[in-house]
Amino acid sequence: MHETEQHDLSDDSDYAAASRHHAPGGIMRTDSGKSTASETGGSEVLYLKDNVAIHPTQYASERISGRLRLYKQGSSLFLSWIP
Repeated sequence: MHETEQHDLSDDSDYAAASRHHAPGGIMRTDSGKSTASETGGSEVLYLKDNVAIHPTQYASERISGRLRLYKQGSSLFLSWIP
């Protein structure tokens, strides 16, 4: 059996900065005028970071930057990455 690996984000500067800039409890509600499929029903953004890169190959020059978002909709958690 594999053990679940726990990651402590307390020393991550981006995580710490996001925690300070969001609403109390680290949750920010999205109330935009536009409604997309992922935001209908009043989703709550738990974590958002721009310029998150994936590396489809071993070469750094071929990375693809995008936006990473962790959000809660109802009782479900979703992770999205948009280039």
